[in-house]
Amino acid sequence: MRNIIILNVRETAQLLNIAEKTLYQWVEQGKIPHYKFNGAVRFNNDEIVEWINLCKKPVASYNASTGRSPRKGELRHGAI
Repeated sequence: MRNIIILNVRETAQLLNIAEKTLYQWVEQGKIPHYKFNGAVRFNNDEIVEWINLCKKPVASYNASTGRSPRKGELRHGAI
């Protein structure tokens, strides 16, 4: 059986590199998976890592000749 790692607010905020206040706001808004034990907010480390991966945005293609990503509505080089 695998050990479950439970994080408190301070540890989770440090992991995400955000302010504790922001984390509390996300909890109240239901934006992040969490648990409440006797009024204390806690986080499952594995669930937070999974949540981070779900928040990942696809990488925009980069055009070396212009030094930028294509703008919205702009065709990429070689795209039809």
